[in-house]
Amino acid sequence: MKRFLGILLACLYLAGCSITLPQSPLPENPYGPEDFVWDGEYMTCLTGDYMLGIDVSFWQGDIDWEQVYASGIQFVMIRVGRRTEDTGEVSADPRAAEYYEGAKAAGLQVGCYFYSQAISQEEAVEEAQFVLDAVADWELDLPIVFDWENYTPNCRTQLTTGRMLTKCAVAFCETIGEAGYEPMLYFNKDLSQRLDWDQLKDYKRWLAMYNPEMDYPYRVDAWQYSETGSVPGIQVNVDLNIWFFY
Repeated sequence: MKRFLGILLACLYLAGCSITLPQSPLPENPYGPEDFVWDGEYMTCLTGDYMLGIDVSFWQGDIDWEQVYASGIQFVMIRVGRRTEDTGEVSADPRAAEYYEGAKAAGLQVGCYFYSQAISQEEAVEEAQFVLDAVADWELDLPIVFDWENYTPNCRTQLTTGRMLTKCAVAFCETIGEAGYEPMLYFNKDLSQRLDWDQLKDYKRWLAMYNPEMDYPYRVDAWQYSETGSVPGIQVNVDLNIWFFY
């Protein structure tokens, strides 16, 4: 029955249908579709406090951070590094330090993330320690994010169970928290169904959902609502985000 339910939910998700997720320990989302409108290129919230942001990696190339800030962007999440999908090698993002210096100088609030392909708790701890070493001299305003994603049907994470994924998330977040930083989880609706939120409910949550309407039933701290945003000062598309204050 559980396997059938998982297949059914996945089919509904791929078909673009609204999903009623299983019972969760997470608090109810106070926002619905009626609470958001587009203001120019950015999504804004009509009924709560928020700030607008982007997330970047070396793919964004040269960035004029003064222009980014002047356009209304208030925060940025910078990719510090990644684990490869095939060999599992960990490497630094070559522009992370440059982006940090530029964003800070322009007045943006800064957080960071690691693109994870961890398949064990040991690998998740390794990733967290990599980030801690990389940001030792940074002054972060926002959390350090565990960004675990399925990449392709043939990637090394393909057979990772929800139970192991949850263990990896806990291992990463605990390592970050023990070092004095605030951890955060990045996820989409698919991963939301696989994670054990009883173990993860106390961490901040960053939802990737490119549906123009907010229909996720549980409260999130940030929403990545577009992967094709246009921001002055950046010559290519960039992810757009909104951060909520509760």
